[in-house]
Amino acid sequence: MNKLAKLTSATLVIAGILICVGWQFRIGFLKGEMLGTFISPNAALLFVLFGISCLLQLRAKGAFLLDAGRLVGAMVVVFAGAIIVEHLFHLNMGIDARFFQHRMSDWTAKSPPGRPHFPTLVAFFIAGIGAVTIRIRRAGSLSDWCATLIGVISYLSLIGYLYGLNVLYGGETLHTAFLMALVATTLYAARSEPGIAQIISSAEAGGVVFRRVVAAIVLLMPLFGFISIRAQQDSVIGFEMGTVLLVVVTVFAFTAITAHTATVLNVLDAQRKRAEEQVVRSEKLAAAGRLSATIAHEVNNPLASVMNLLYLAETANSSKKTMEYIRSADTELKRASSIIKRTLGFYKDEANPEALSLSELVKEVLDLNESLLRSQIQVNAHFYSVGAVYARAGEIRQIIGNLLGNAIDAVQGYEEPEITITVQEMSDGVELSVGDNGSGVPRENLEQIFVPFFTTKKDVGTGLGLYVSRQLAEKNGGTLRVESSTIKRFAGTRFTLMLPLATPVSPKQKQSEAKS
Repeated sequence: MNKLAKLTSATLVIAGILICVGWQFRIGFLKGEMLGTFISPNAALLFVLFGISCLLQLRAKGAFLLDAGRLVGAMVVVFAGAIIVEHLFHLNMGIDARFFQHRMSDWTAKSPPGRPHFPTLVAFFIAGIGAVTIRIRRAGSLSDWCATLIGVISYLSLIGYLYGLNVLYGGETLHTAFLMALVATTLYAARSEPGIAQIISSAEAGGVVFRRVVAAIVLLMPLFGFISIRAQQDSVIGFEMGTVLLVVVTVFAFTAITAHTATVLNVLDAQRKRAEEQVVRSEKLAAAGRLSATIAHEVNNPLASVMNLLYLAETANSSKKTMEYIRSADTELKRASSIIKRTLGFYKDEANPEALSLSELVKEVLDLNESLLRSQIQVNAHFYSVGAVYARAGEIRQIIGNLLGNAIDAVQGYEEPEITITVQEMSDGVELSVGDNGSGVPRENLEQIFVPFFTTKKDVGTGLGLYVSRQLAEKNGGTLRVESSTIKRFAGTRFTLMLPLATPVSPKQKQSEAKS
């Protein structure tokens, strides 16, 4: 939005300078006399000062230009405020006649020479406040409010001209009203923090609705009213018929706009859902690929042992030796079968929660990754409690697998990689913590770590693992939180999963859960 703010600011500066040139060389077109009125030199000066104030702050690389821009904005406030005081107390201190004093003989308006109309002065006073605060974060949305008030003044002036109601524009020229609309646009677009301009210009549903519906209300309603009034004034239609036609045309127009907007939103929503489904599918494929690699590695070891044992049994000289080899092969096959069964548990969908040992679930996940952990990473597992929880086993395994996988990724490539896993019973449930001695997560990333699609693993991550883990934890009545440090001596990350203690379940409750 900064580009738009710079463009409108520059436009205001150029427009103000051209108006001053028109006064200096008595060029009526540049003064705005084509509509029977003109823009005062003071209004032109204020447009120039406001534009310069915004440009200085928008281009500021340091405090000097920021302060200079705010100072120029304060000059707008002081100058406009002084003339407002003259207006309110019917004074003529000559403040408004100082600028271009040598051309005040060309002044033809009823107001004192050089004095802009009251609505214009109020708008400039508000614009100066907005210019001073656009880069001050503590000011919050003050610049947005200033822009809104200026927009209202500008819009009322335009409506007043359209309907011939002087009470709405108070003598403000049509050209000034258009330039004031640019002032409001500049304040909206120049704000340092996300504000109304960012909402309006966004591709989200709110921005789409605002642009379509509000634009129709602001532009079409006055136009329909103007056409209806002109038709009645020219005796083309009567008052009643004009009112009926205005209502009917307005209803049909807005119904069509609303229907078209709804269609666009439905398309955007469908696209968003498809995108989310594709990303989730990618995450599942990635997880399946990682699990497949782990399974292949774990199953390959016992199968290789079986092949060797069978070869030895085949070449053995005694039946006793042969039976010994066969028994060893049977043990290795059982080990492979156990690995496969534990793997199936990750995808087995338990319909209902049940009493589970959290410690046993952790051991199963550790066994599945045993060879990788044993050969590369030191694992400190502490089971201070059986950890009986009431949850869905498959979903808890998925959480543990995600947390362990993140810990493994965090310590990969370190000289002394270490993962610490603790299960202990607390007063409010069973706690599982998975910590690592990796580099830690920076504070700015820590705040977004559970946000869907946020990931620091650019090559392999989809940003859904922790988001899904937290959702599953909450689904099972638990919580998942994270702590991390990037300080060298204390660097590392720890995830803590808290699940409620298992309680006896009545047959009636089981039946209710089964139905749900």
